[in-house]
Amino acid sequence: MTCLSDIRRALRRIGYLKLDDEPTVAEATNGLEALQSLYYDLIDSGADLADVRISAAYEAGENERIFNTTGGNLTVTPPTYITDTSLTPDSDGNQRRPPKEFAVLSIAGATRQTYVYDPYIGDWVEIEALALSDTSPWSTQLGDGLTAMLAVRMAEELGAFRDGRAITVPATVMEAAANARQRVIGRMQQSAGSVFFQPDRRWV
Repeated sequence: MTCLSDIRRALRRIGYLKLDDEPTVAEATNGLEALQSLYYDLIDSGADLADVRISAAYEAGENERIFNTTGGNLTVTPPTYITDTSLTPDSDGNQRRPPKEFAVLSIAGATRQTYVYDPYIGDWVEIEALALSDTSPWSTQLGDGLTAMLAVRMAEELGAFRDGRAITVPATVMEAAANARQRVIGRMQQSAGSVFFQPDRRWV
């Protein structure tokens, strides 16, 4: 699902759009901002990030909040694999795996950079760089749960229909949103322990 399709479905689930209607450019733009803020809220509520302070180029781990101590520009590379000593070595002797589902990487600086890992996309996705045509991170795992959470958030922001009628979020959407939120936060907390299998990178 693309960000635009999730925004469209969310607006339809709260009755803001009719079945055949499309969001305007302004509505789509506002919807993308709401989707980004939804990811921030989930991360802030559930992700347990280890603080890492760097003074040179750095290949990150998962579930890290990285601070550049130099004041200049440093390259931070999201990890392709995570070293995990609990794993049986592969044929090359490596003990590694892909980042975990719902893993997070945050880079603190003049501008926020927030990455989430989606195993179905097979890569890290930068929340700040999301475009309407991009695949929504975690949409495969969460399905209707993602659009339900987005529908609730957009209903709060919209407040009323164009004609002044109040927006009502159906109870089924509220329940789906709550269940999806609980699932994401629970999985984030489960994956957070993986940072302890990595080398101590608090100062690099």
